[in-house]
Amino acid sequence: MRINEAAEQAGVTAKNIRFYEQEKLLTPAREKGNSYRTYSDADVRTLKIIRLLRMLDFPIAEIRSMLAGEQSLQSGLGRQQTLLEDRSRSLNAARDLCDHLAAGAASLAELDPDECLAAAMQQQKKGVCFVDIKKQDTKRKKYLGALLGAGSFLVIMLFVLAILIWAFVTDPQNAPPLPIAVFLFAVILVPIAGVLAALYTRFKEIKGGEENDYRNY
Repeated sequence: MRINEAAEQAGVTAKNIRFYEQEKLLTPAREKGNSYRTYSDADVRTLKIIRLLRMLDFPIAEIRSMLAGEQSLQSGLGRQQTLLEDRSRSLNAARDLCDHLAAGAASLAELDPDECLAAAMQQQKKGVCFVDIKKQDTKRKKYLGALLGAGSFLVIMLFVLAILIWAFVTDPQNAPPLPIAVFLFAVILVPIAGVLAALYTRFKEIKGGEENDYRNY
């Protein structure tokens, strides 16, 4: 069956399936001659298992390990239960702190941040994990840094490329031989392609980190 049919049967999207394939959770067969992916009933069952485990908030790495037979279902469930219990305790502590703030201050002007932060720090010493603001507030900077670094290089290379094109157009008589011209353009275009590919990979890394960051809090 094709990807859309497999997605419908498993209750996921085609985008989900492609992501799972990239993460090595699923390896569908390919038709001879055209290399189109074809999904079997076993693949659909695997997709349903992945969907179930993701609904329980299993990390991708844990699911990959279980599907590969590197750990059993019971051991994976045991670890996930512990993680969920820890997160539940942290959420309950955050809710209690919200109740404390609501009962003690009617407005920001009446709020005592030192007292509240001290209470939160005491909870953290007991193992409660609140959201790490430093991690949360630096995510956007990662995208901006990657764009600025790649963008500066691309602007310079495109400027040089524009100068070369202008020179060939305005004075074709004195233009270098075709092989040399092709080489000059390749010297510029190859690094540009490399930078774009690296930027795409970096964005995927940042996005993947953002999707899983909250599990580390």
